[in-house]
Amino acid sequence: MLRQWQAECAADALRKFQAGGQHHYFCQGTPGAGKTTLAAEVALRLVQSGMIDLILCFSPSLIVADGIKRTFENKLGKAFTGGLGAIVHIPEWSGHRFRDYPDTHSDLIRTPFPE
Repeated sequence: MLRQWQAECAADALRKFQAGGQHHYFCQGTPGAGKTTLAAEVALRLVQSGMIDLILCFSPSLIVADGIKRTFENKLGKAFTGGLGAIVHIPEWSGHRFRDYPDTHSDLIRTPFPE
């Protein structure tokens, strides 16, 4: 069950997405306010309406990624493994900052990402 503000934001986001031309929806809240639950609800409705078929989430840490994974799995009733046929992939990017990426075409990705 969504809190009132979550239900209002979900309805607003869906209206904007369905009207076309709107590809982003900004929601700001304190930690634990329910932003991930809101995002999972919007994602569920977009999947059910056929507007999307894949969800890609980025997280700053493995702990956050795990929370996103559990929330989305519970809301959508699907495993978020990131494998073939999965509906969601959640790459964690905090450890990628100075990682070497072997590449057969070039070796230029050895520098940190810009601040």
